[in-house]
Amino acid sequence: MTISVQQIPHDLTLVVRTLRAARGLTQYKLGRRAKLPQTTISMVERGVYRPTLSEWAKIWNALTSE
Repeated sequence: MTISVQQIPHDLTLVVRTLRAARGLTQYKLGRRAKLPQTTISMVERGVYRPTLSEWAKIWNALTSE
């Protein structure tokens, strides 16, 4: 299976949206947990903003922590 480098950001946005919804979090609540603005979470989910590695880490930690 070949993975396109261009496809990776799109796949990650789907993961963020899916995990957020599965955990019952709003974009606002995820943003608060990640210490990022809700608008950043929205733009990430829509694929119009590519977060830095540090921002990805904050989002991931916020999604996977209790």
